[in-house]
Amino acid sequence: MKAVEYRIENISEFLDVFRKNPPELFRGQAEDWPLIPSLGRVTLSVFEGILEIEEDIISEFKKYGYPYFDGASLSYTDWILYAQHHGLPTRLLDFTSNPLKALYFAVEDSTNLNDGVVWGFDSICGYEFPDLMLDTVKFFYPIHVDPRITAQESCFACFPIGRYQLDVPSIETYDTRDTRPFDRVVIPGEFKLRIKSELSTLGIHKLSIYPGVEGVVARVKEKLEL
Repeated sequence: MKAVEYRIENISEFLDVFRKNPPELFRGQAEDWPLIPSLGRVTLSVFEGILEIEEDIISEFKKYGYPYFDGASLSYTDWILYAQHHGLPTRLLDFTSNPLKALYFAVEDSTNLNDGVVWGFDSICGYEFPDLMLDTVKFFYPIHVDPRITAQESCFACFPIGRYQLDVPSIETYDTRDTRPFDRVVIPGEFKLRIKSELSTLGIHKLSIYPGVEGVVARVKEKLEL
C-alpha cells in the first residue's frame, strides 16, 4: 500500500493528519531525501563493499575512542550505536516516537526553502539491538547513551549490510509491514519558519532537542537570530 500524502501549513493541520490513527514512528527531513542510513552515502573508493567500510570505521573508532568509553565492556553493536551518536556513518537511521519532534527536524533549517517531509511508519520497535545478520530492516529503541537520545525520543532502523554489497536500498524497497511508509506529510518551504516558531511556543526548540551546553548556545543563537 502506497503512503498517503498530505500537505500542511501549520501545526494544527499536521496533528490532524495523525489524530485518528497515529503511526508508531516518525522521521523528519529538511528535504525529500531517500530513506537510507549515512553509511549508504559513503563513496566506496578503495573499499570492496559497504560492510568493509563499516568494519574499518568501527575499528578506527575503537582504536582512538577507547580511552573515552568503557571499551572493555562494549560489544560491536555498542560501538555502532556510539559511532552513530557521535556523527560517524553507520547502518542506522534515526526515527522518533514523537511526531512534533520529527516535524522540528523537518523545519529546523528554516532557511532551506525546499519542501520538508515527515514520514510516518506503523512499525514494531524492539528493545534490543537486532542481530546484524539481517535480511530486512529492523527497528529498535537504543540504550540511552546520551541525553539527546532521551530528549529526541529516538528509535533506530537497522539496515542489513552484505559483505560485497555496493549500496544500501531505501527503506521502502524492503516491502515488509515495518518498512512500508504509513503517511507522508509535506511541509512547503515557505511555511518552515512559521511552523518552527509555533513549535518553539510548545517548548520544542534547540535546547529541548539538544540538551547540554551546545544546545544552550544553539538556542541563544536561534532565539536572537544570530
